[in-house]
Amino acid sequence: MQIGEVTGTDPAALAVFIGNQRTGHRIPHRLACRALGVSESWFYKWRDKRHRA
Repeated sequence: MQIGEVTGTDPAALAVFIGNQRTGHRIPHRLACRALGVSESWFYKWRDKRHRA
């Protein structure tokens, strides 16, 4: 599986990691997504999906 430049990563774990960067380190979602090579819209879709479950 390939998500942007991140290969072999569990998508749910990646979304949680990005969210935790903002909570724990005040790193904006946009910056974390860019650094990991995923789109911000991808992150928000996964985050919203998790909140609905």
